[in-house]
Amino acid sequence: LSPITAASRNAAGKFGHMRIHTLRGGASTNTSTDSPLIARHASSTTSNSTSTTKYVTLAQPAPGSPFHYAFPVHDLELAKKFYGEVLGCVEGRSSDKWQDYSLHGHQIVAHWVGNDYRCQDYYNPVDGDDVPVPHTGLALTVEQFHELTDRVRAAGVPFIIEP
Repeated sequence: LSPITAASRNAAGKFGHMRIHTLRGGASTNTSTDSPLIARHASSTTSNSTSTTKYVTLAQPAPGSPFHYAFPVHDLELAKKFYGEVLGCVEGRSSDKWQDYSLHGHQIVAHWVGNDYRCQDYYNPVDGDDVPVPHTGLALTVEQFHELTDRVRAAGVPFIIEP
């Protein structure tokens, strides 16, 4: 786990300083790259409108299309405890072979693969650490990052790379 700042693209798809998205109802969302991921929701579309700062949450996901990520697990009960209780993901549709969760507005799915499934272990050096490949990251504010780190530690979950 590590906090990151939002990377954004301009209207032409190039990386730039600010990204503006139009939300349902005509409001705009600006995501700045010089601060942790924060969505600013304007109260109107006029240039002199005031805006308030709100953090990206499950109830108000990041602008853009949500992603779907499916991954193998050996134990669905342990997956439920980690993703549901430790990370606080809301469980959606599930069966005895898979579980859907909302991860900050994105759909992740834990698929049971039995005890014999093994994928290759690959690691690449990043910032002096051997980072496992594949892996998934989450853009959080610094405050959200520290809250999540504390919850993971309190649950006794070991870190592969210490934050």
